[in-house]
Order: sequence, then C-alpha cells, then structure tokens
Amino acid sequence: MEKGMKGSDGTNYHRHKNGGGWVAETAYVAPTAFVGQKAFVLERATVIDNAKIYGKAIISGSATISENAMISGEAEVSRAARVSGNAIVCGNASIFNAANVSGNAVICGNARIQDDAEIKGNAVVCDNGHVYGQAKININSVVCDNGNIGEEIDIFESIIAFNPFQKPIKRN
Repeated sequence: MEKGMKGSDGTNYHRHKNGGGWVAETAYVAPTAFVGQKAFVLERATVIDNAKIYGKAIISGSATISENAMISGEAEVSRAARVSGNAIVCGNASIFNAANVSGNAVICGNARIQDDAEIKGNAVVCDNGHVYGQAKININSVVCDNGNIGEEIDIFESIIAFNPFQKPIKRN
C-alpha cells in the first residue's frame, strides 16, 4: 500500500484500510465502509456504515454516502448531496447540490441529479436523464433517454423518456 500523498491544494491524503482508496485528511470514511483503490473521498465528504465506493468514483464537498449505498464507475457525488439506503449510482452519473438519492433507487449512465431533487423508492434515472429543482421521482418511476424533470414536479409510478432521434412507432 502506498504511503500518503499531498494534493495540489496542500491537503494530505491517505489510503483507506478497507479497499485502499484515497481519503483526504479533511474527509471521514468509517472503518466499515469500502473505498476501492482508484476511488477518492475528498474535502469534507463522509462515507459511513457499509457504503461502498468502487471504480474511479469521486465523493467530494460535504456529500454523504451512507447505509448500503454503492457508488461506482466514474460517478461523482458532490457538494451537499446524499446517497443512502440501498441506492446505486454508477457509470458517469452525477449527484450534486443538495440532491437526495435513497431507498433502492438507481442512477446510471450520464444521468444528472441536482438542486433539491429527490430520487427514492425503486426509481431509476438513466441514460441522459436530468432531474433538478425540487422534483421528486418516487416508487417505480423511470426517467431515461433525455428525460428532463424539474421545478416542483412529483412523479409516481411513471416512465418519462424523450429521444428526439427515435422514429415514431407505427401502429396498425
């Protein structure tokens, strides 16, 4: 295992004992949490409980990953975002500002969740889905393709998709 390193901002980093990923001296990662070798926990971020950070994922700002949540791929969770429960964030997905992802939600592909948006239950946001503002995606809802949900919309058990390049389906 490598010894610590110093970032360009002067912050010291060390390898987490469970997984070997990099953790800033200003961040907190519980001994029960896992941070893979290529993952980073930066600034004042917190990873607790049995949360797992894999791949080249980055947790930064004052973001909190808790319970059994899993962040993987090149996903990024930043600012004051929270991911909890059994939620999964993967691929190139970004969760930021004060967004909250919980329950069994899955955020994947190039999806972006921001502002005060909430994704919970068994909801899925994938592909280039974008959820922002105070939108709430609940229960078994799916936002995919280029679905764009914002403001104060509350979605339950719905599928939202927008693909301007998809040919219309002919029905007989």
